[in-house]
Amino acid sequence: APTSVTLPAGATNCTNGQPVAGSFTQSATGSSVTSCGFAEAVRKAYAESAATNVSRSSRSVVATSPVTGRTYTMNCVADGQLVTCTGGENAVVYIY
Repeated sequence: APTSVTLPAGATNCTNGQPVAGSFTQSATGSSVTSCGFAEAVRKAYAESAATNVSRSSRSVVATSPVTGRTYTMNCVADGQLVTCTGGENAVVYIY
């Protein structure tokens, strides 16, 4: 079951994603230029990297936007149960 996380003001929860086993099953967008499709791609990349990187410290992931078709590097920082990823062209993604 998803952990109760308080999203930052202005965040939009993305509820149509396919769950990934592990801790990171939900995503949200944090900027108007970020699509839920991209947020889900970042979440999946982060969750997959978590399987090989047990540290919850900062790390970068690469994800492809289904909207632009372009690949972007996102820099992710964990703060408790919430991970904030920023990068691309002003994209902000929350993973929890």
